[in-house]
Amino acid sequence: MKVFTALMATETNTFCSIPTVLDDFAYETGGEGILTDYFNAFGKVAKDRGWEVQHGPAYYASPAGTVVRSAYETIKENMLNEIKEAMPFDALTLLLHGAMFAEDYPDCEGDFLKAVRDLLGPDMPIGVELDSHVHLTDAMVENADIIVIFKEWPHTDMLDRARETMEFTIDMAEGKIRPHMAIYDPRMIASIDTYKEPGRTLVDDITAMEGKDGVLSISIGHSFPWADFPDVGNKVLVVTDNRPEKGKELAEQIGKRVFDLRNELGSTKTPLEEGLEILARNKKFPVLLSESFDCMAGGAGGDSTYLIKGLIEHGITGVFITHYWDPMAVDIALKAGEGTKLHMRIGGKSGPLAGDPVDMEVKVIKAIKGLVVNWEGEPYEVGDVALVRGHGIDIALNAQRDRNPIPEYLKALGYDSWWDAKISVIKGAAGPEKRAESALYLNLEGPGANSEDLMSFDYKNIGRPKWPFDENPFE
Repeated sequence: MKVFTALMATETNTFCSIPTVLDDFAYETGGEGILTDYFNAFGKVAKDRGWEVQHGPAYYASPAGTVVRSAYETIKENMLNEIKEAMPFDALTLLLHGAMFAEDYPDCEGDFLKAVRDLLGPDMPIGVELDSHVHLTDAMVENADIIVIFKEWPHTDMLDRARETMEFTIDMAEGKIRPHMAIYDPRMIASIDTYKEPGRTLVDDITAMEGKDGVLSISIGHSFPWADFPDVGNKVLVVTDNRPEKGKELAEQIGKRVFDLRNELGSTKTPLEEGLEILARNKKFPVLLSESFDCMAGGAGGDSTYLIKGLIEHGITGVFITHYWDPMAVDIALKAGEGTKLHMRIGGKSGPLAGDPVDMEVKVIKAIKGLVVNWEGEPYEVGDVALVRGHGIDIALNAQRDRNPIPEYLKALGYDSWWDAKISVIKGAAGPEKRAESALYLNLEGPGANSEDLMSFDYKNIGRPKWPFDENPFE
């Protein structure tokens, strides 16, 4: 028997002004490349079960603004064509994101799954793995047989969930289970940090329920809060072995618990100004700062200037800011050359949420055209980069938006590790290992495309009533 696997993943931030075009999507096929671990996770399970595996296409992009219609339609057509060419097979597993939308396609994954179902028919087992920041829609559930969602944030369990997805899909194909999916909507938007309480216990508890009383899998979708989309919001998904009433009851029970915890589930964050005051007094180094309000993994531009201006105003030095997006500044640095001192206007180009540009006198420390580094045994094209220094701050400027400050990239800029600087800044959430290595860790909150202050955004399309916009959405 044969199983076909494929991938399509990005998430869309409504409030990011940078459109996602076809060229932004990396393409891989045959299970080779940066996503090899995913395909290996799918493939090992299938092979251990005596199945043949065919790895199909993978399209993925760094999160940004709305996907251009022609880009999504091209990807959809290409993937459907590759699925057709691979037929016949006995089961399909897909790794999708769940929070991607394009012009005129508010639910790309739901639309794609419907097209896949129409192509393969009602009897083909279709298993889908989704990111925890999914908007779980009716179209996704109606056109898949099994959906498994990441449990952890920050994401550390993607491969475990991939293996589960494949196990369940093969079990269904072999007639061992008859999966039924039940959903509960707690009418709220809240990310869940599973490295702190109460999120940690919540995930541990739902995991302990799996494998008992016909319960196959339990997932809690966090949703992607910066998407102006009717289905944005948390969802609880319970997959049972043909026990619909059990699934419905359990999904509601867990969903009500999630709602009761709504004020406590998010990450602990320090307001930007408060964080700057802590840094100005701090004597313990190294420090790790997560500039989470300008997180490229969340679709922000990566060129916010609020932190840079604050560091300069407070006289804080010894800072290294990684993977800062500013193609114009990189171009100027490349033309000026290493060692040049110049006045440079940095940042604030992706839109009003990035803040106004900051003017700095800097020295060009590094200027590299077409940087290619090794990442996990594969060449990785970073593109044009420059390292500029001013006011005691080193800024790694990138011509292309890249959310991966991998070690080889840092070394190309002259940094042996994160901790060469007294203060290292990343534009996103730091995993527990990075937090543990720092003497002080601050997860900063401020204005931007990934601000936690959802009330500050101009939502027009979200379903209401919904917390935090409505204090009690069940009244």
